[in-house]
Amino acid sequence: MSKRMMLISAVLFVFFLGCETMKIRYEADRALDSGDYGAAISKYNMINAENSNNWKLQTRLSYAYILDGKYDKAIQVLEKPMKTMYGKPWAIYYTGFAYIKKGERAKGIELWKQYKNEFRPDVEKIIKAEIKRQETLLQVEEAQNFAKKAVKSEKDLGTIKVIPNSFAVVNYKNMTDTKDLGAFQKGLSAMIITDLSKVKSLKMVERIKVQALLNEIALAKAGVVDEKTAPKAGKLLGAEKILSGTVAEGSISIMSSVADVSSSKNEGTFSVKGEKEDFFKLEKNIVNNILSILNIKLTSEEEKEIGQYYTTKYKAFIYYGKGLEEFDKMDFDKAKEFFDMAVNEDPDFLLAKMTGDSTPDSESLSVEPNKGKISKALNLGLPKESGSCGN
Repeated sequence: MSKRMMLISAVLFVFFLGCETMKIRYEADRALDSGDYGAAISKYNMINAENSNNWKLQTRLSYAYILDGKYDKAIQVLEKPMKTMYGKPWAIYYTGFAYIKKGERAKGIELWKQYKNEFRPDVEKIIKAEIKRQETLLQVEEAQNFAKKAVKSEKDLGTIKVIPNSFAVVNYKNMTDTKDLGAFQKGLSAMIITDLSKVKSLKMVERIKVQALLNEIALAKAGVVDEKTAPKAGKLLGAEKILSGTVAEGSISIMSSVADVSSSKNEGTFSVKGEKEDFFKLEKNIVNNILSILNIKLTSEEEKEIGQYYTTKYKAFIYYGKGLEEFDKMDFDKAKEFFDMAVNEDPDFLLAKMTGDSTPDSESLSVEPNKGKISKALNLGLPKESGSCGN
């Protein structure tokens, strides 16, 4: 056979081999789209054996493994792409996704924080937004686990050590049947916590953690506590002091008590009154009374930050409180709706915007890295990589 014929034969062999590879790739894609993950994995592995350096193919293979519930396999496949320049962003994304699906949310979040892609800053922006939502879910999970452990240790309250300078705020008890007042007290408590979190000498217990404990031990109706049960809740939270109180109608009347958790001693009781539309003034009045009872003198910087109103629009405030109510029921979709409504009423209501942005929903948004599109919920599926086997 002449050299020319040998060359032509070799070219034809490579051509037909490439066509066969493309055919298998097409069959693998079809199997993946139809939900036959086992067949997809088998076919991707067939062509992966001869294309072991193709990070795009490995990305699709890992995707198939994730959909099939084989998260460790997916993570293993992505070890090679993780070492390549162009494959690393994808590998970080999918590996983080696999860890989240596997139940190791914290590990997935930390990986996603490393996502960098100068060619796709839009994707990076969307992933950062999703990280906030995942961090909220992680916070909720950790709070629930904490609450379960705390309730188990309820018999040994005397052995629980409180954290010095720590302070907890429980929801004000609604003394009426008015629904808006329920949202009022939720929004009020959240704003008080946010303000006191700006005081460097205080260690505030997170609102989500407080709510998880109240839900777990059901100290009182709707997860609120009174002056008598507050020290017990504070002890379980590890707080040194705790604020509790009531809200009544008419001209809004708010009674507040600060208790020392260890001694159960009431360190100060005060009341503030005013029209409900002046909620923003009432909230600042309460914060100032708390600081006075605790003998805390603010720095000029703290004073400036705490002195700013979150919103002065009553309707926006009530929507915010309703959002918190739904959040605490774990109905994140409704919560986001109310937070959005609050921002629509007052575009400068940054606290509502930040809370809404970090609240997960049924979509729990993820992203399709190569297109920058929003995909389905994290718990329903993964974005897919497109392109030919040889790309």
